[in-house]
Parts: sequence; C-alpha cells; structure tokens
Amino acid sequence: MDYHGKVKKQTGLGLSKPQRRGRHASKGLLRTIYDAFFARFFSALHPFLQAAVDGNGEKIKAMLRRDPELVYIRDEEFGSTALHKASTWGEAGVAAILLAHRSEVDAIDLEGSTPLHRAAEQGHADVLGVLLTKRANVNAKDNEGLTPLHKAARSGSQRSVELLLARGAKVNAVDLQGMTPLDWAEEAREYFSEEDNGYGEVVTVLRQSGGCITAKEKENHEVATMVPAGPTPDSANSREPSERVGRNDPCPCGSGKKYKKCHGAEL
Repeated sequence: MDYHGKVKKQTGLGLSKPQRRGRHASKGLLRTIYDAFFARFFSALHPFLQAAVDGNGEKIKAMLRRDPELVYIRDEEFGSTALHKASTWGEAGVAAILLAHRSEVDAIDLEGSTPLHRAAEQGHADVLGVLLTKRANVNAKDNEGLTPLHKAARSGSQRSVELLLARGAKVNAVDLQGMTPLDWAEEAREYFSEEDNGYGEVVTVLRQSGGCITAKEKENHEVATMVPAGPTPDSANSREPSERVGRNDPCPCGSGKKYKKCHGAEL
C-alpha cells in the first residue's frame, strides 16, 4: 500500500463519529476546550502534527524538506491536518508555512470543519487572515451546518467577526437548528452575562451588518402578536336576550367583522 493509501486507511476507517456539540454555547465552548486540551497533552500525535500544535515552524520546515507529503497526514482521533492543528492553537506562522507547502486550505476533518472553522471558534483573527488570503471558503458549513461566522460569533471575538464579514461571510446563514450567528452570540452573551466577554460588541456588529431577527426574538414576537381566542360559535349565538347583538354590530368572536357577516350569517 502506498503512502496515500495508508493515510486514507488511518483517517477514514474504524473511526467513530465525534459526539456532536450541544445547542447551548456553554456546551460548545467546553467541548472545544476539552478537545484542544486533550489533543495537546494526552493524544499520541505524529511528530509533524505535534510540531504544528507547538508552533514549531523550524521543525515543520525541516520535516517537510525530508518528506513534503507530510502536509497530507491526519490524526486518527479527529481526522485533522497539521493546518487544522495550527489554526486551533493560533499558530499563524505555522499556518503560513503549511499553506506555502500545498496544505489544503479547505481540508475537512471528521466534524466537517475546515481550518477556518477551527481558527474562528477560538477567535484567532490573525490565523483567519492567513487562511483568507489563500481564499479559504468563508461560508463552508460543518456537519452541524455551522459556518466560520457562527463559530466566531460564539467565540466572542469582534475582530474575527468583522474580518469574516468583510470577506463575504453570510450574516444570516442558518445552521441545522435554524440558528444564525446572531442567535449564537445572543445565547453566549446571556450565558456569560456577568463577565466582560465581548459578546455585546459582537451582537452590535452583526446587527449593524444586517443580522436578522434571532430565533428567540421571533418566537417572542409571534407570541405577542397572536390573536386572543374569542368565544366559540355556539357561545356567540347563545347570549341572553338582553345581550343580543345587532346584525350591524361587531361580532363578539373578535374577528372584526359585522355580526351579520360572521356568526350572524349562520342564523
């Protein structure tokens, strides 16, 4: 089996699908922290991938001189490339080196995330700049339908959000739950309401850029504008004689029509 065949076997077979992040921002953030911590300190990474995590650009270049194909290697746990690793840990210099050696800018890991997703979820705006210079897909969606802008909004990084919007990110993109980046920012702001977390600025930027009404606001709006249920047709027609409604009076059902053209028409 050739090198590429081994890589394909290592990254495509016998791997369970990672547990999906929950809707709430806290679950997503905690999962991200756990994944990153585990990858850095407990996972047995290939030395090339570990060098990307450590930000060791000199070691990366030396290894690539010996074997240029290392840019295609992936880890077995998450199916991520060295570029994913560098993006997650904010190593912009390493990311630039990898891209100069033909690392795939839109490579997808087992969660459907590109390096741009990984940099955005950690709020690494400098890495985003490097990736976007190489025309990374700013509107790519992962397995949950999340775009890099969703991830940046959840990270609370105003600079990252502004950079993605400036490069054409869709401000009203929706994930598989119908949530927009503004939804994620609002939810995170509510959860971290007692901290100086930057979500207020992110919400402002998204709204000023045309961010649509959030799912929660839409739900509240629909409840507030619901027409109160009026009397049933039987109750509208069974009033006491002293309460009889004139045929030209408004129908007591609350429809706004005249009685003779509403429930009075049935008499």
